[in-house]
Amino acid sequence: ATSGDCKETVVHGNTLVVTASPDSANAFDGWSGCDSTSTTSVPGDTCTVLMTVDREVTATFTALGSLGNRVWEDLDGDGIQDVDEEGLNGVTVQLSGPSGPQTTVTEDDGNYEFIDLYPGSYTVTIDTLTLPPGVFPSYDLDGTGTPHTTEVPIADGQDRFDVDFGYQPMADLRITKDDSEDPLPGGQNLIYTITVQNLGPAPATEVVVTDVLPSATTLVASSGCAEDPAGAPTCSLGSLGIGAIKSFTLEVSIQPAPPAQITNTASVTATQTDPNPSNDSDSETTTLDATAPRVVLVDTDETTADGELVNCETVHSRPVRRLLVRFDEDMLDPSGDGSMGDATNPASWLLVEAGPDKELATDGCGGAIGDDVEIPVVGITYDTGTLTATLDLGAELPSALHRLFACGTTSSYLRDLAGNPLDGDADGTGGDDFLRFFRADPHNLVANGHFDCDLGSWVQVSTNPNEIDHSEDDVDESADSGSASITNLTGSQDFALGQCVEVSPQVEYHVRARVRMSTTAPGIGARLTCSFFTGLSCDGTSLGTPASSSAFLADTDEQWIPLSLAFISPAGSSSELCSVDLITPTAESFDARLDQVEVNGDTGIFSDGFETGDTSRWTQAVSDGGTNR
Repeated sequence: ATSGDCKETVVHGNTLVVTASPDSANAFDGWSGCDSTSTTSVPGDTCTVLMTVDREVTATFTALGSLGNRVWEDLDGDGIQDVDEEGLNGVTVQLSGPSGPQTTVTEDDGNYEFIDLYPGSYTVTIDTLTLPPGVFPSYDLDGTGTPHTTEVPIADGQDRFDVDFGYQPMADLRITKDDSEDPLPGGQNLIYTITVQNLGPAPATEVVVTDVLPSATTLVASSGCAEDPAGAPTCSLGSLGIGAIKSFTLEVSIQPAPPAQITNTASVTATQTDPNPSNDSDSETTTLDATAPRVVLVDTDETTADGELVNCETVHSRPVRRLLVRFDEDMLDPSGDGSMGDATNPASWLLVEAGPDKELATDGCGGAIGDDVEIPVVGITYDTGTLTATLDLGAELPSALHRLFACGTTSSYLRDLAGNPLDGDADGTGGDDFLRFFRADPHNLVANGHFDCDLGSWVQVSTNPNEIDHSEDDVDESADSGSASITNLTGSQDFALGQCVEVSPQVEYHVRARVRMSTTAPGIGARLTCSFFTGLSCDGTSLGTPASSSAFLADTDEQWIPLSLAFISPAGSSSELCSVDLITPTAESFDARLDQVEVNGDTGIFSDGFETGDTSRWTQAVSDGGTNR
């Protein structure tokens, strides 16, 4: 029988032999009520009974149980067997308890099983030495904090197929990121080197680096990624064995006018869990050239006396055919001269000359305004060694007021190698024009003869220094120029403005000036005087009697009166001290203006020697071959 009671009718006096034959789900525990048994409590044991009377014998059986399940690779560590998570084969599982001890090994799919187990409490233990390297328990069945071991109670005939063990592979990936240069010079590409190392304890698969580049950069190319040359924002590196290292590079260009610095972060992931996420990302901060370039010096090709053409300076006694502009850093200068922002692109510059009204209206690089005349820049060269742009004007600048603009506002604004626009006004912020205001006075030996902004270069003589000053009154009524103001404030008698100029011996020179006089006196003396010296700085030996000419000026009714002096410099002369004197022996009150002081050498005796191309001042006559002209 398989269960319950079993009855058998036997003739009294006979002997009955009963055999215990349990099925596979049960265990035979023994007989009771027998006269004798063949063995002791094992399947097949027989019970012998002498049937002299009705007898009852009992065979005791126990229903057997089983336990098992799976040892698996819990990739996501959630304690749940997912369809893509494989079993771990070859792992030794140990069992202790009423039917123990026993040992089994997991199959290819990670399954294991213990059968024919008597009821009771069992301990199932994983032999950790047989686990693959780098895996950690992700699931503790009984919640006792001993994930490699679990306690399993088995009731009569109970099958427990929930005794599973999850192990999560872990790989500690460390990522580092480095930049090629810091600070990065303007105009250069930045190269990031990203290195990933697997610190174990398990191999890493499907290693991926994510790198979202800063907005101020543009990817040029990657090298070392499955996605090359587009290895950003994702670079796949494949598998990394324990201790293995892989590196790749990202080359990026920097967009024009970048921020002062950029920070780039790269992070790494793999199929395996990382036990140390603190080293899964790394950031690199790079300082960029965000400083706008400035103009630090302007000069002419033959250089001014002090080596710099400052604002409101007059370039005198020499022609201006080229202008030199020096920057404080290297400027953009690609091949050719037509690129936007190119230092050699004429569109990045503007030079204007005051028109007939003698005033400059142009205030920026948008083009000449009013009657201003644009002077073409025929060619530009740029020297990266001196950071200097040389503007070739193609011809000598005419005698006039000029404004030179280095452009920082138009589409062709000058920019440095990093693309920062010109800081023309030097306020620390780019994007504005640089302006240099100056006068070209190439044939005048006198510096600042038009008194455009001040009385610089002139030696002043008066009893009271306040009696000689700069005035905004101008002979041409130009708001961009001025004159010297001479006013008798304290009853002085002699006033002078003088200047030393270099001359050559025995050359004809002409001195001219314009004076405006306001006085109630009958007249104020006005005199031009030039004294000669052997030294270049009006020093050395004085040579003979000075050349001079005088005039007597009453009130000129707001008119400007010309003064002139012509002479031939004596032999041996190297310099002359020329002055304009106003003299009043009786200390009369007056208010005078002095302007357009010129000293020219070998220019002829007439006020216009055709140098202007205008012959209107000349009287014309045709010879008839006789005495009449």
